[in-house]
Amino acid sequence: MDQRVETLFHQLVDLSPEEREARLADLGIDETTCEQVRSLLKHDSGDDASLIRGIGVVASDALRRLDWTGLQCGPFQLTSVIGRGGMGVVYLAERADGEVAQRAAVKLIRPGLLESQGERFLQERQILAALSHPNIARLLDAGHLADGRPYLTLEFVEGRPIDEYCQALNLRQRLRLFLKVCSAVAYLHRNLIVHRDLKPGNILVTADGEPKLLDFGIAKFLDLGTDATATGQYMFTPDYASPEQAAGGQIGTASDIYSLAAVLYRLCTDRPPHDFPDRSPAAVARVILSAPIERPGAILPALRGDLEARSEERRVGKEC
Repeated sequence: MDQRVETLFHQLVDLSPEEREARLADLGIDETTCEQVRSLLKHDSGDDASLIRGIGVVASDALRRLDWTGLQCGPFQLTSVIGRGGMGVVYLAERADGEVAQRAAVKLIRPGLLESQGERFLQERQILAALSHPNIARLLDAGHLADGRPYLTLEFVEGRPIDEYCQALNLRQRLRLFLKVCSAVAYLHRNLIVHRDLKPGNILVTADGEPKLLDFGIAKFLDLGTDATATGQYMFTPDYASPEQAAGGQIGTASDIYSLAAVLYRLCTDRPPHDFPDRSPAAVARVILSAPIERPGAILPALRGDLEARSEERRVGKEC
């Protein structure tokens, strides 16, 4: 770019159109140069919304990729990333105070989150603090970093998602394992907690065959007045979401039970109950609310009978 054109552009860019023309006339600039300056000014509309959006996307991506390896959270030092989610990052950590040798999973909230997301993280900590069940990952510690961000420390569960683990099991063994998961969810419901994101990836099975329920990031305490918790946000996994979640309605214990049934369907048939060619929220809701589910016995004859019992109380013929 001609240096003179660039200089003129910066002199005129903050002026109104009328003031720009008056200034060009006063400077006695030749018409060719004037046209070049006008062309640049035309493309500077003053609307920086797209620029702000672009910067926001890049900044958000950068924040997600920030690495806090080496940071100390309470007595634990972060050693490596083991998972990333919408609200934060989960690190493998080792106890660094020399008292005992111990590993843990530390969930660290991302900087720059909305206030509502920060509140959800704090609620997750409170929910976990109230739980004590052999098939639910235990909360070990919680606190805040020097910059005010909260963190939580959980027992480190070294295992595989339950659907992967079940590949080596027969049907009866899969059902025995699943009953332990049901026991954990029943415990949650007795304590007035709805998980709201039950899926194979949130149920890890250890090497000795014990399932552990994880990730209470969108779990909620039940409202004692309605025995439900409101939803309106698209925060669920389509393959295992209940009709209430898809419709944005009130979520109660029945929603978790439906998701458990969807997990059982996957464990027994090696496929999810629904197929989603389009995963947009509207398309997912249409499939969950109206599409028929193939009977499990049609996939595997051994499932005919009690496992295939239909619940006529559900709007759609949902098999479990």
